[in-house]
Amino acid sequence: MLDKAIDILHRGAVKDPTLSIIATALAGFHPSHSSSLWKANGQRLTSQLNHPYLKAMFIFLSSIQQLSSILLVLELAVADKVALACRFLDDGEIIDFLDKLSAKLIGQGCLEGLILTGLAGDGLDLLQGYLDRSDDLQTVACVVAIGRNHPLMKDDSRVQRWIESYRELLDQWQKWEQRSLFDIHASQLDSTSALLSSTAGALPAVLSSQVDLLCEFCKNSLSPSLQSLRMTHGRARPPTRGLDAKNLKAIPRVSSCSSCRKPLPKCAVCDLFLGTNAKFVHGSFAGNNIPSEFDDWFTWCQTCHHGGHSFHLLDWFKDHQECPSISCSCRCMTLDV
Repeated sequence: MLDKAIDILHRGAVKDPTLSIIATALAGFHPSHSSSLWKANGQRLTSQLNHPYLKAMFIFLSSIQQLSSILLVLELAVADKVALACRFLDDGEIIDFLDKLSAKLIGQGCLEGLILTGLAGDGLDLLQGYLDRSDDLQTVACVVAIGRNHPLMKDDSRVQRWIESYRELLDQWQKWEQRSLFDIHASQLDSTSALLSSTAGALPAVLSSQVDLLCEFCKNSLSPSLQSLRMTHGRARPPTRGLDAKNLKAIPRVSSCSSCRKPLPKCAVCDLFLGTNAKFVHGSFAGNNIPSEFDDWFTWCQTCHHGGHSFHLLDWFKDHQECPSISCSCRCMTLDV
């Protein structure tokens, strides 16, 4: 191993000539009978070296201190410190060293310490220290979203507080797309976690919705109406290939609240109730212009809350920047640019 290290240093000397001097100094070391003079010179050399790994090498070879004490102060990657400890310390020393190293990393709020602590328990204390030191809420929220349903994490109030704070921050910055992507990935992680933790043959619980449309009259969720609309489409809609305006009229539509039977909100563009087919009403259904489910989706501005059929709004904002609703001056199209 010593010969290999010397060879690597000589090859690196092409870019940094000082590595040849270091290689020569290293060549004078012998594991079994290195002189006190070599160790003394090695210790003096460490004060002149800036590279943490070169410095660690000469400290390790020339020091009379215990390796566990040296590893705690060296500026090496945590994984490399653990590897050196596993290679050169006995079992009792390794346990004591890892406990001290973990405590130090938790106190510093160093993310590398998650290698030792994991996400739960001490890992949450480490993340709290990192957040207090850096104010990097995004990293903390993304990390805890990975295992927030773990039994050792879901009971800690900090986990949900970090996630909700990050969501609110994205909303304040009007980062709607980033907020949606975060929620999508978090939901996918929830599904994976539930599937792994479920018993054999049992299905994970269905995730509840995070956003609901409410009836403006009875304030109940419109989700049952939307679900009925999707199911009706699934049963009654003929194959989309070859669909024409005649059989499109025959598709049943849900345009009222399933609880109070009051009509659903109106589209700001076509002024008809949501649930009415967007393309047929707009008069643009012809030829191969096959309607998609997205065309009938409810879409609205996060600022003025006006909206309508997705297809109509996309068509409207091709030529306009202001809200299609009368007397509303909100420039919806420019808010997320």
